[in-house]
Amino acid sequence: MNYNALTFYLGCISAFVIIIQLYLVYKTYKADHERRMKQATIESGSQIGELAQLYSKKIYEKFGNRVINVADLDDDSYKYIRKFLSHVEILSVGVNTGVYDLNIVNRMFGTYLLAMKKRIEPYMAEYLKNKQSKTVFSEYLYLCDKIKELREKKQGVCP
Repeated sequence: MNYNALTFYLGCISAFVIIIQLYLVYKTYKADHERRMKQATIESGSQIGELAQLYSKKIYEKFGNRVINVADLDDDSYKYIRKFLSHVEILSVGVNTGVYDLNIVNRMFGTYLLAMKKRIEPYMAEYLKNKQSKTVFSEYLYLCDKIKELREKKQGVCP
């Protein structure tokens, strides 16, 4: 019996088994990471969403569902819109940097975020016109674009 050949074949089999185990560990780690990201999105998104909805409710009480005319804004309305945008920017940064899951945010808040964007666009346009920084609201606007893109691809079909 040739022990060199036997040793070689056992080494090859061992290496193959180790490669398969490493692949399975990688898949498990990746699945766990995605599950944790989705869980974090749901938990943090719910908290941030509650705060954003608190301010959007105040905006709704004053303006209803219509697009907000900048000329109609008073100090309280400005404050509510700024607070809403502050909370939504936090959520948006999380999604845009990959900390939160876009699909979960889309399913939880997509329609709401797009509707609010449409309603407060005149405020954002006026604000950007009067400020030197053009990156204000950029995270929120980028998130809305990604949600629209996602919805166009899926055409309203829930996964």
